[in-house]
Amino acid sequence: MTEIEKGFFPLTEVQDENIEGIRISLNLPEWIDQDRIGVSLRGIYKMCQMGGIETIKILGSTDGEVSTYTPNLVGINPDGAGIAGKVGLKTEAPLFSSSKDISGNALPASYSWINATIDVNLREIDCRISERKDKSLRSAANWTKYLNQALQGGIAKEGTRHLIKDIPLTDKVRMAFAPGITLAINFDLLRDPPTGPIIFAAIVEGCYLGYQFLDRLHYHSLNKKQRLSLICGPQIDRALALKIMSKTERLIKELKNTGRGIRLTNKE
Repeated sequence: MTEIEKGFFPLTEVQDENIEGIRISLNLPEWIDQDRIGVSLRGIYKMCQMGGIETIKILGSTDGEVSTYTPNLVGINPDGAGIAGKVGLKTEAPLFSSSKDISGNALPASYSWINATIDVNLREIDCRISERKDKSLRSAANWTKYLNQALQGGIAKEGTRHLIKDIPLTDKVRMAFAPGITLAINFDLLRDPPTGPIIFAAIVEGCYLGYQFLDRLHYHSLNKKQRLSLICGPQIDRALALKIMSKTERLIKELKNTGRGIRLTNKE
């Protein structure tokens, strides 16, 4: 994959384009100045690579649920109607929904990549902006805050789920038996001679490691991309790194200048 230029691109330049596996079709209302909404393609790409996401679609949805507020009743008036109090229960709708499918069948965990889709809940963003002190739905700044949160959350959710849960059976078997086999081998090597079951366990472990080595040679020869990790099985280290990136990597922000072709640096 080629190097993606740093900076923020106006949404009007990247909308409905397929750029290095990233497709954005937010379809925001026409009365929003979309030249002022900046998208960090490099930031999206970096988070996707960390989470094992090969391609991603970012769509705008107008069919999502919206937050609801139910006031508490504090009494009943003479007409029999309830009297609402100042405090109530707010049920907040999510800013996004997401889904994925795995690219490639039965691949080892480190070679398995997914195709993710994030549906941004435009109705809920509209609702939250309306509750702000600055209720302008035309303001790009009001939209960028929630669009950024939706993208960060969606990529982190699908990436983390893939890194932790999409583990093939062979890796699960090794995770279940490897610690006990290793401990038994190390303990029994102190004895002279080693017992039969331990010798068998050592052979099984050696065969598995040999299989893993040949497996990686095979997938490298097919030019399959591998995600490096310090941990066998669930790539917890990458999941933690992705979680941090979802809090620190800005993906959407307001552009202070106007006009097409603007590319701002990542500096805030």
